[in-house]
Amino acid sequence: MAMRIDCLLVALSFALSVPAKTHAKSGAEILGAYPEFEKCGALVLGFSELVQHHPKTLVDIVTALDDRIPIVGVVADESQYNQVLARLKEAKAPIQNLDLVQVPAVGMWIRDYGPVFVRRQDGSFIVLDAEYIRVDHRADDWIPRYLAGYFKLPVIDIPLRLNGGNLLSNGEGWVFTTSQVISSNAKRGFDQMEVAQILSRYYGATDWMVFKPLSGEPTGHLDMFMTLVAPNIAVVGEFDPADDPDNARQLDAVAAQLAQAQTRSGSMKVVRIPMPSHEDGKWRSYTNVILANGTLLVPIYPDASSELDEQALKIYSELLPDRRIVPIDATTLIEKNGSLHCISINVPEWGINVNVE
Repeated sequence: MAMRIDCLLVALSFALSVPAKTHAKSGAEILGAYPEFEKCGALVLGFSELVQHHPKTLVDIVTALDDRIPIVGVVADESQYNQVLARLKEAKAPIQNLDLVQVPAVGMWIRDYGPVFVRRQDGSFIVLDAEYIRVDHRADDWIPRYLAGYFKLPVIDIPLRLNGGNLLSNGEGWVFTTSQVISSNAKRGFDQMEVAQILSRYYGATDWMVFKPLSGEPTGHLDMFMTLVAPNIAVVGEFDPADDPDNARQLDAVAAQLAQAQTRSGSMKVVRIPMPSHEDGKWRSYTNVILANGTLLVPIYPDASSELDEQALKIYSELLPDRRIVPIDATTLIEKNGSLHCISINVPEWGINVNVE
């Protein structure tokens, strides 16, 4: 389902009630959500659970991004701070571009609860803080405010429940989500047009494309089967119909729908990438990547299929010949229903001053 936001808004005959603590100016000053394929000034990583349960993944990522980008690692307390440094020093991993920030974060899935950076017409950025509800991780909902203070950017509370893993922006007005954003906010009294209005006002969306989530996949998030590597290039998963005929048809439909999108950079090009079997209950994905300036970190799953790992890496290498493609073993991460994209947030280059030593 694709919709032209401005056409939808013409039909609106109500005034959306925004919480009093939200101080947003006219949506006209918003250019759009920051696309992660652009050059960035830093990468935020959720180190809290990562250092406790996936220390090798943490070390691999920091090592792969040495001299490529400053890393801001979010830890919950001094104990985790010391654990991270100990793990990195033990592995002789570089730490000169690393800054550890202590905030009361519980989870590692910082993409979902962390800040969204939005560009304004004057070239500056603001932080959006959507509602994040997880009973056992209530403190995570405050992290966008902590990080907005760290980066010295204004923050705006958004009257919407929208996890970051379920939002992709091409930086030119196109916003992509699954229908989960509609269903989760319907329970809160927002209909589809109200969601569209919020996406337009705060995220700068002029066009919104909505996809059905993967059937049976527990998160319902877009980044489990799609990524953007340029304003007009989308990578979409492809299931073997013999493994999962329903989701194979679903992703074929996603690819066909995306191919109809007209961006300011031209027609959307769609590249397909294999989706490993989830017969064992693990929803492995090669679209759950980290784009970090000239480097692309691609999750691999040696426990499942080294052949598919090689195919995925080859696809990205041919698609992005100017980027360094680095495989990262995400075997243990995917057991928790997430991968590389889920633990990271790209920070715009403008005005960023990361306190690395």
